Amino acid sequence: MVRRPVATYEFGPFRLSPVEWRLTRGERRIELSPKAFAVLLLMVERAGTLVLKEEILDAVWKGTFVEEANVAVYIAAIRRVLDAPPGANYIETVTKRGYRFVAPVTKRETGSVEPAPVVLVAPVRSRRRWLGRGAPFLIAAVLVSSLAISGGGTPVRVVVVMPFHAASSADHQEYLESGIAEAVAVRLGRISTLRVPPVATVRSGEDAFQAARRLGAEAVVTGSIRESAGHLEVSAQLFRARDASPIWSSTFDAAREQLLDIQNDIAVRIAARLGAGLTAVNRVRPAHGETTSGLAYDFFLQGREQWKRRTPESVQRAIALYQQATQLDPNFAPAYAGLANCYDITNSGLPAEVRYPLAKLNAEKAIALDPDSAEGHTALAFMRYKLEWRWRDADTEFKRAVGLDPQYELAHHWYGEFLRLMGKTEAGIAELRAAVALDPESLATRTDLIAALVQGNHLSEARAEIDEGSRIDPSWSGFPAWMSEIFRREGRELESVQNLWRAMSLRGYPLADVNALRDAYAAGGMKAMLRAQAKQYLRQGNEPASAKVELATVLSFTYAQLDDRDEAFRWLDIAIAHHQDAAIHLLTNPAYDNLRRDPRFDRLLERLGLKNF
Repeated sequence: MVRRPVATYEFGPFRLSPVEWRLTRGERRIELSPKAFAVLLLMVERAGTLVLKEEILDAVWKGTFVEEANVAVYIAAIRRVLDAPPGANYIETVTKRGYRFVAPVTKRETGSVEPAPVVLVAPVRSRRRWLGRGAPFLIAAVLVSSLAISGGGTPVRVVVVMPFHAASSADHQEYLESGIAEAVAVRLGRISTLRVPPVATVRSGEDAFQAARRLGAEAVVTGSIRESAGHLEVSAQLFRARDASPIWSSTFDAAREQLLDIQNDIAVRIAARLGAGLTAVNRVRPAHGETTSGLAYDFFLQGREQWKRRTPESVQRAIALYQQATQLDPNFAPAYAGLANCYDITNSGLPAEVRYPLAKLNAEKAIALDPDSAEGHTALAFMRYKLEWRWRDADTEFKRAVGLDPQYELAHHWYGEFLRLMGKTEAGIAELRAAVALDPESLATRTDLIAALVQGNHLSEARAEIDEGSRIDPSWSGFPAWMSEIFRREGRELESVQNLWRAMSLRGYPLADVNALRDAYAAGGMKAMLRAQAKQYLRQGNEPASAKVELATVLSFTYAQLDDRDEAFRWLDIAIAHHQDAAIHLLTNPAYDNLRRDPRFDRLLERLGLKNF
């Protein structure tokens, strides 16, 4: 009969064998009293997690009355044995609560009859590789048997990795907390027997086990980060979802520049505990565009976090951070893709003439370094349609990007936006729904889905998306902006303009300008308000404001709505000459409806290759 497997634990130079009741350092046995050994065993079994003093008393002195001070005595005795050489730290005190075993622990299990062996081959130092939306990792060979976790008999097919959290407010660095979690998730996602939803699918403030139940996961990974004097202490835990029972935990302590190694070690150990293998042969694509610089990777994560905010100021910060990453590692393909993304978007605050050559240069550099980079092909596809107006080439690049990494949210997002603007509304909605499913918290993605739903006249669904998005951030200007368009389509003009004014206020328009539009509307209705708006835009042309970047485009919108066709076409010509966004709006933007029967409009579509697209 096969008995339950027994375990040994290894940490630092020590090996702890519960079945032999033995602690050794190399070949030398370390003497500990039975109670001290029992306390140490409990701490090691729960490595990386806080063990309360009451839990220690209950486990080691169950059924007897013992002063709480006894715990501190035995912890001190254990420390005297373990903390050599001086400076080694194995047990952390959590003031007034308990203790945490902080050294990395390797658990090795065997059975006494026909055991199911777990053999870990030490990580093989090889090329690191950027994997999708995650991070570069050391390639490790892990040989494991096919196990059910913790003797529970239930195989794990879906694992949710929660965003890591800061151990204290002083340690809070959002880019690092999300970056480590995403890297671990992507690495585990390369295992053919596992499905690992993107970290972004976890809802803001959601409990780990609620997320696991919602996403149909059998296991969930959580973690925390503490930083001190250039060192990172990263704790990770793996739990069974159905009963929140712990499966594995460990703490990793290394210099900040070794972040890549920490992420890899976490993924490898979780894979081993789940009975899955990460192998160099069938889990990693050919090495292109990898980075071996922990500092370059750190700058990259910071840049990505700034870019997500999509304000001119944050995008400029992202550009500076990505540039630092490429200076440290000129072969770091994702950093070049990140730079291309920054230069692609209008929210960079840069004119199209400035953005275009930089977007092209960096997107092509990313693909040259990694031909299979979904990030690079997405950036190139966006640049193809947004700045070059090569519509069919853009479609091809987007399809390639989605095929290379179906879980890359930005590829679905930007492809969906492109399809909508090209009049392929339902196909655009499908891509944008896929993007929102991959990142429900992205307000930019949800706003573009709302735009597609409104364009397709799915107004009730658009309202539902606005309601959901407003629960995430009620101050997001895109929501009242699209409510304005919904009310316009419903013939509710006053409610439409009221939402427009609110959107303008949220975007930072001067209160005096918004009030001037209110006064103009009260005095002469929509036409008077549009004329007042045109004057405000023309005035911006003489001011150092980022709004003037797309000045010709917004003036073409305004004069088209006023049915002043000559002025509308004049500003359209100016916008197109300066590669502004007017061209990508010609097919579908209702602002141009008054121009569509004019022969000049057909000639413009023909000139831009949009006539039969």
